[in-house]
Amino acid sequence: MATLSDQYFPLAQTALTPYLNASRWIIAYSGGVDSRVLLAWTAHWLTHRDHPQLIALHINHCIAPQAHQWQKHCQHICQELSIPFIAKKVMLAGKVTEAALRHARYQIYKDNIKAGDCLLLAHHNDDQIETFFLRLFRGAGDNGLSGMPFSRPLGGGTLLRPFLTDDKSTIIACAHRWQLNWIEDHSNQDTHFQRNFLRHTLFPQIEKRWPAYRRVVQRTIGMIQAQRNNQVRMAEKDYHSVLNGEGIRLDRLAQWSAVRRAHLLRYWLAIKGYPPLSAAQLIEIDRQFLGTPADRQPIFSWNNSELRRYQNCLYLMPSLALPDQQHKYTWSGNSSLAIPGAGTLIAKTTKAINCTIRFRHQHNHACAHFSRHRLKNLLWEKKVPPWLRERIPLIFDAQRLVAIGDLWHDVQWTHKTGCSFVWYAPLPFPQKTVIKSERSPN
Repeated sequence: MATLSDQYFPLAQTALTPYLNASRWIIAYSGGVDSRVLLAWTAHWLTHRDHPQLIALHINHCIAPQAHQWQKHCQHICQELSIPFIAKKVMLAGKVTEAALRHARYQIYKDNIKAGDCLLLAHHNDDQIETFFLRLFRGAGDNGLSGMPFSRPLGGGTLLRPFLTDDKSTIIACAHRWQLNWIEDHSNQDTHFQRNFLRHTLFPQIEKRWPAYRRVVQRTIGMIQAQRNNQVRMAEKDYHSVLNGEGIRLDRLAQWSAVRRAHLLRYWLAIKGYPPLSAAQLIEIDRQFLGTPADRQPIFSWNNSELRRYQNCLYLMPSLALPDQQHKYTWSGNSSLAIPGAGTLIAKTTKAINCTIRFRHQHNHACAHFSRHRLKNLLWEKKVPPWLRERIPLIFDAQRLVAIGDLWHDVQWTHKTGCSFVWYAPLPFPQKTVIKSERSPN
């Protein structure tokens, strides 16, 4: 291979320099020309620098007949460069789609990135333009049309795209000049795939009429990104102005325009790591939470996530199945008890206890001295939101109710055993306070 120079990809050098103190740089290496150039260039650029450990990660989709040969090729290249090589296989059941493959790849990325790591992808400007058009044709808003970012959090580390401002032609020219060898995947010519249709059918026609379209689209993406950054800064200020504990105030949101509310909700979901909302979903949220009486308890569900209203605030949470209302958990208190759908219990005790955990549904005849009506009043007094009322663990010693989560303790039993409890709720619990212990009626 011809001698490489630091003069190649100067923008990538500038962009990557702040990440030289990372633990590891993991190159997503498919064997194609883009990732091959990224691997070669990165290895050379780091030669005379203090740098992170460099690792190549190859994902074998197990679709093409040559998939195993491609993996061996990539492993051989890494051996020549003395770069550690990791190969992971994707096994998809059912119909193989572009979206399914992408989801599988990114799940592997997440699983292999540790805290302090950087994952480097070889996406370039042509990929950015393709993504712009794909999202445009799907009706994306400014967030989608702002394109792929240079960096973003992924798993425990950071995803980086150092070639994002470079054209495909530059990468190919460098590959030839550096005398690299790479894999040609003939499926990249199949225009059944959307990206290939854009690349081989639509874009050549656009280029004939508008030769500079790549630079124009790149400039447009830049303007959208700038506008989007301003929106994010405004949404951040709005978020702190309406934040109320873990929820946001609906009375304040009702005073704003629909556009401003949409920016705020999208910001909230993004910082909390929840799936984005479409324009139609945002309209439906307005209808359900601002267009219905305050005593209603609407639930908006999407992608295993939920929005709920309580005391004129909006709360965000994962969709979570209720605990098994028929199951009784036996617990000694020696270690924490994680109950699916009901959170975690911790016993503050110096000796073993013998307790069972039940739930509100089982309380009909569970104990005579603490009626369902009294329990209902306690939940109301402690402002327990509806989504937690069937999840609160009821802690029994034989047939005696000794605690309700950490909202109530039987003081007589607590003094006798020296035991109390802490309950970590699985979902948001606004204004949670622990009630003073009471003596259980004899």
